[in-house]
Amino acid sequence: MAGTDQSAALQAQFDYAAKCRVHTQMMPAIAKDVSGRQTGEAVYAYWIKESDRLGKKLGRTKEQLELDYLLIEIKADMDLLMDCAKKTKGVFKD
Repeated sequence: MAGTDQSAALQAQFDYAAKCRVHTQMMPAIAKDVSGRQTGEAVYAYWIKESDRLGKKLGRTKEQLELDYLLIEIKADMDLLMDCAKKTKGVFKD
């Protein structure tokens, strides 16, 4: 039972990371200045690494991960973007 709970938790973490990866891809493009673009690029890079790391823990191949990312519906959701950015707080040095 514990293995199933861990597997479900890992899947949920991956789903969130993948969603953040897809949605934060647009962050550099919507930034108003160079600093904002750099921050957006750093946030997006974080979610690329995190989603790939979690996907590999789930045993997905590169091709499976690419398909997973393509199937995520993109929505104009500023709250999601802000939440994804906040989750990276402390990862980057000021």
